[in-house]
Parts: sequence; structure tokens; C-alpha cells
Amino acid sequence: MHPAWRIVGLVFTTQFVANAVGFYGLGVVLDPLARDLGVSRTAISAIPLALSISGAVIGPLMGRAVVRFPIRPIMAVGAGAVAVSFFVMARSHSVIALQLGYGLGVALGLGSLSGVPPSALIVNWFEGRRAFALGIAGIGISLAGAVMTPITTLAVESFGWRTTFDGFALAAALLVPIVLWLAVTRPADVGLEPYGPGEAPPPPTGSDGRAPTTVELLRDPRLWSIGVAAGFAFMAGTAVITHVKTVGTDAGIDPVDASILLSMVAGGAAAAKVVFGLLAARIGERASLLVAIACEAAGLIALAELRHAYAALVVAAGVFGLGMGAVVPLMQALLARIYGPTHFGPASGLAVPILTIFQAFGPPLLGYAVDTQGD
Repeated sequence: MHPAWRIVGLVFTTQFVANAVGFYGLGVVLDPLARDLGVSRTAISAIPLALSISGAVIGPLMGRAVVRFPIRPIMAVGAGAVAVSFFVMARSHSVIALQLGYGLGVALGLGSLSGVPPSALIVNWFEGRRAFALGIAGIGISLAGAVMTPITTLAVESFGWRTTFDGFALAAALLVPIVLWLAVTRPADVGLEPYGPGEAPPPPTGSDGRAPTTVELLRDPRLWSIGVAAGFAFMAGTAVITHVKTVGTDAGIDPVDASILLSMVAGGAAAAKVVFGLLAARIGERASLLVAIACEAAGLIALAELRHAYAALVVAAGVFGLGMGAVVPLMQALLARIYGPTHFGPASGLAVPILTIFQAFGPPLLGYAVDTQGD
């Protein structure tokens, strides 16, 4: 087996852990946090807002960092930051401390363990079957929700959110030696060649055939088109992931059963990596992204209108997740097609704040709707 597939396994693992504790886990612990700290849903929704805003700042920095520095220490520092943040937050007693923990340490960890650096690793190690490798590694993000959401729910109900945060810290700490062992930036660093036959390089994207600058990338309407489209999709995605469990409990569903809705979102997102990978090969990435957004819209309508029928909610959550899960690999495929592996990191990093402008306001807007409308 070519060592490149070990890189896929590493990225799968880092994305699984980072999203299990830093992204999907947040939707499970928000209600217990609000009750324990005595704050409203709107106030507690500021935590994912802080996470999103920090991610918008960290994304471009990561995009340039993977060009200038080895990826191994970037990812190791991110894992350590997540571990320290959850250890400290487990002993905090204010929303501000939690906002700082998620907005600084957890955001840094998500940016380095599940953002540009791991994607750049795969792009560096694969010349052939690159899209397939990105999709397989991306399943770790979706499985994090499908597998860990019920487990996290049971942990919070059995041991409390503070002990659960200590468990999150331990899981992140265990990633550090794994990353230091396996994360090799390029196959040439260990005397190897990338996996698969190479593809024809894309035309230069900068003026005069040179690498594009940040300003030139930001002037490219293609980057903005991809970022805005993904932003609208992620605006819905973060809102549903954060609050779908509460939608279920507000409708009188048992908390553990309600957490299954989040698992269905994540399960649909995992299936999307395969379904939309095959679809994109037939109709292209742009058309596939439109189909994905249509799935999200259909799922949202069903979640709103069928909220008192549990079986219908389960199906709606899966349809929504199917659309949501396709956004990241399709976005990466579009960026890779346009900019090529050499400039993928900077372009991907700059796309993050564009989509985050939209993504960040999903959870607080839905939280505000529930607080003011009771629905």
C-alpha cells in the first residue's frame, strides 16, 4: 500500500476527533451550558458565533502557513490548543470564558486539524485520485457527528458537561503524538513520489504567469462565487447542527432520541461524500453543488413543517445532511480545479472568511427566533 493512504487515514482521524469535540459536540452541550450558567439560548449561541468568527481569521493564515512551514508542527500545535482549551473550559464558570476557549483554542484546532493543512497534505501526496482521497478523508467529519453525538449526549447526561470536556481534552491530547509520527508535508521529504499519475497543470492564475497574490485572489470573482455559495449552505448547516437536538426536545422527544436527529444529519453528510463524488463525475461540481443546496432546502422545510412527527424528522435530517455534507468536498474540488495544487492552500484559506460571513450568523439567528417566537 502506498504511504499516501496513511496520510488519508491520519486526516480522517484528525478530522473525526476535531469535529467530534469542537463542532458536533457543541450542539449537544449548549442546553446544559445554558441551564448551568443561567443564560438564554441567544447568549449561549454566541459561543458558535465566536468559533466561526475566529475561524474566518485563522483560515487565511493557515492557507499561507502551509506554503511556508511544515504541516506537522501546525497540526500538532492545533491539537495541543484544543486539549488545553477544553481542560480550562471544564473549570470555567462564565460564558465569556467559554467564548474565549472556543474562539481561540478550539478554533485554532479546527483550523489546523480539519481545515486547510490536512487538505493540503492530501493534495501534496496525491496526483491521481485526489478527489477520491479528499472525499474518503472527509467522511471522518461526518462520522464524528453520527457516532459521537449519542455518545456525547449520554456522557453529558451521566457525568455532566465538565467531565465531558475533560474527555474532549484527553482525546485531543492523544492526537499530538499521532500527528508528530505520521504528518509528512510532502512525499519528497521521505524520498517518495506522490500517488497516482499526474494531471495536466492548470493555467497560471496570477498575472504574468506567477503565483497569485492575496489581492489578486480576492479580485477573482470565482473565489467569491464559491465562497458565497458555500457560505449560504453552511449558514443553514451550522444552525441546524447547533439547534436540531433542541428542535426535537421542544417537540416533546426524549433527549437521546432527539440526538439521533443530529446523528442523521451527520450520517447523511457521510453518505454525501460518496453520492456526490459519483454525481460530480457525471454532471460536474457546479451542478452537483446546486443539487446539494436543493437537498438542504428540502430538509429545512420538512424540519420546520413536520416537527411533531418523529419519523418524518429523522428522514428530513438525513436529507438535509446529504446536502450539507457535499458542500466541503465540492468546494475543495472547485478550488483545486481552478487554482491547482500549488495555489490550493492560499485560495482555500481565503475562501474561509468569505463563507464564514454567512455561516457565523446561522446559530444566533435561529436561537433568536426560538427565544422571541417560541418556535
